[in-house]
Amino acid sequence: MAFLFLVVIAAVMIPTLLRLRVRRAKLRRVDREAEIAEIGDGSAAVRQLKTHVRRAFLPVQDAWSRGSIDGVAGYLTEAQAARLDREIERRAARGEANRLEDVVLEEAAIVQVQNNARGEAERFVSYVGWRARDWTEDTSTGKVIAGKASRRRRFEQLWSFARDDDRGWLLDGIEDGAAAATILARPPVG
Repeated sequence: MAFLFLVVIAAVMIPTLLRLRVRRAKLRRVDREAEIAEIGDGSAAVRQLKTHVRRAFLPVQDAWSRGSIDGVAGYLTEAQAARLDREIERRAARGEANRLEDVVLEEAAIVQVQNNARGEAERFVSYVGWRARDWTEDTSTGKVIAGKASRRRRFEQLWSFARDDDRGWLLDGIEDGAAAATILARPPVG
């Protein structure tokens, strides 16, 4: 019986681990190619762009979980701040709050860079893979109404950043799973 259990677990886990290995190889290849290519004026290296992603990630996730974008304006374009604020308000009007705990950024890879007419990077997109406990609760009772407060799950998103002349790189959009999978399925440019 134990042997059968191990066979079933292996049959489920091996394909998942292989897909994860392929995805990580693609991310490394995209990063290497982006490092080789000159991005913008040459001063915005891939490592620097990833640093912007990492700096914004936890504060933005924390603001979302707190239900307030106060304190994260320095990471967001005005348009993204308005989108997040509207969604938080919609949830509050329904008596709901989304909670995130134990948030861990596992992967960040630059998957697209757009240059302006002067050849300077003005936008970039980063694949973001992360894990967290994620649930929605009723704000009046604290009861979990969606998700599982006790279970961590994986998320894959694309985070888009735009360069502001005065404020630097700002988060301008977040797209969930399907868009991230589509970008990763494309062959690397170059």
